[in-house]
Amino acid sequence: TTTMFSYYPAQSIYSSNLSPRDRYLSALAEAKAAEADYLAAEAAQREEEDYLRRRLAQLEYRKRDNFLGSRSALPVPTVPAAYPSYDHLYRVHQQIAEEEE
Repeated sequence: TTTMFSYYPAQSIYSSNLSPRDRYLSALAEAKAAEADYLAAEAAQREEEDYLRRRLAQLEYRKRDNFLGSRSALPVPTVPAAYPSYDHLYRVHQQIAEEEE
């Protein structure tokens, strides 16, 4: 993982050999790279959360199916659009871990 400080190496931005314009362009390029990294991390997190919501829906469907004793071909319910809380994601992780055991 990168920290925000890794985007600002003193040699590249504050070098006395670079003109103010070059320092500006260098800083701008580094800021754009940092933004791209941030957006990629956000997208990866959303992807994981979406997967966990779908997985939870499957587990709840399976649990309900087992409880009712039916093996009918009912469709798996859709996942609600709202983002789950931290506790909800923790519960999903626990259920997946229990199922894998």
